[in-house]
Amino acid sequence: MSRGRTLHGMSTEAGPADPACPDCDGPLTSGGMLLARREEDSRRVCRVVLRCAGRHVWWRWSDRPEGALERCPYPQLF
Repeated sequence: MSRGRTLHGMSTEAGPADPACPDCDGPLTSGGMLLARREEDSRRVCRVVLRCAGRHVWWRWSDRPEGALERCPYPQLF
């Protein structure tokens, strides 16, 4: 069984709780985090960027891990 890369103690391998890509059903791996201002509450919160082997890029709010995935509007940056 192959292992995902490890960066600062965090594995990039998809685990059982990791979501599948809504477009192709492939496993999503972490592509990093970025700080953004959330309009609904004006808080600065990180967004987790997730991507699949099919080059689909998604993100969600880091403080809402069960929240819906949103298509990242800037896939070329990741």
